[in-house]
Amino acid sequence: MTKVERKDGIIYLDGNSFADYIFHGCGIQKSAIIPETRWLTFDPSFMDKQIDKKINEITGYIFDLRKRGKDEEAIDFSDTFFQSFTPLCRIFWEQKNFSQVASMWEWLISKVKSIEKSREVKFGEGVHKGTAFYFLGFSRLKIENVDGAYLSFAEAAKDDEILPASVLNRHQKGLPPVVKILLLDSSEDNFAYIQVKQIRETIIGWEHDHSDISRSTPIFTSMQNAIDKNQMPRDSAIHLCHAFTKACVLDSWRKSFGRPTFLTISQLGDSILRFARTLEDFIRLSENLSKNDKIFNYCNKTWFAPENWSGVPSYENDIDTLVDDFINNKWGLSKDGRNLLFVLKIRNALAHRIPNDPKLFENYVEIILAISSSFGFVCDSKP
Repeated sequence: MTKVERKDGIIYLDGNSFADYIFHGCGIQKSAIIPETRWLTFDPSFMDKQIDKKINEITGYIFDLRKRGKDEEAIDFSDTFFQSFTPLCRIFWEQKNFSQVASMWEWLISKVKSIEKSREVKFGEGVHKGTAFYFLGFSRLKIENVDGAYLSFAEAAKDDEILPASVLNRHQKGLPPVVKILLLDSSEDNFAYIQVKQIRETIIGWEHDHSDISRSTPIFTSMQNAIDKNQMPRDSAIHLCHAFTKACVLDSWRKSFGRPTFLTISQLGDSILRFARTLEDFIRLSENLSKNDKIFNYCNKTWFAPENWSGVPSYENDIDTLVDDFINNKWGLSKDGRNLLFVLKIRNALAHRIPNDPKLFENYVEIILAISSSFGFVCDSKP
């Protein structure tokens, strides 16, 4: 019987490092141009043959820990098991081979789930996979697959929800690493600190460059204050941060490579619509509104009663003019009222058709700022 043990953050099988077995399970690829050049590569079928038995031995040991009620030890062992693959990840990252990193984590998660299914292990009673989903999300983020990254992070957060307090308290603010990414937390112990810092600096730069739209209080400050006061549910904050991350990626593409093609504009329009809907959901939730409450009338009456919102045109099929009139401040409204009115109107316009309006391409940042500033207004309006 194989002896499985964990010492100094390393898993050993009969005294041999599991991480070494992983490296030996990699394939070697040769350059077709320079035969002397070789590099490590991930081949799922080859890796299966090399370490399938060892993975089964380690997962079996974790299942046994669970059965004996040693949940915290099982969680630590699970994390160490997945972290055994990170040295290989670093090599792939150095090679800029981010897609292969994602493929490796997808293969590993699928393999562990298959083992659990074959042994009829229920959720929360097997291998803690939060670390694996975390690294999968991070690798997807590196290739700018924002939606895929956030799906992975959400899976990691689901696994982390059942962590005992003794494990959570090891982390700064009591937040597991994945939540810090989901909330774009700027703590330096955030593994994705560099990426988070870039996103936050981009949004702050937009706010600085468009002071006619943005509020004096940065959106990240308003969001954090609302979270601290329990006025913004974590889910709403995560949706907000997801929208920011996607907006940064799309704007980078727009400036670097994009042209106002139909597909490019529809992608931008979809991100605007989802962001605006997230704001509407947050307003309904924070103000305890029912589905029958008219959000337009409620916002006008509650926060901007002196302003004549009904006098602003409908712009039913004219998004370009709607954006132009917003940018040029044609309505004579307060900054916050103008932002929120615009968001509600463009949300309705985009919800009824696939957009092909060049103004969405040209003024993408200003539109995103109108939505984020409205988020800030709603956050700051709470006592």
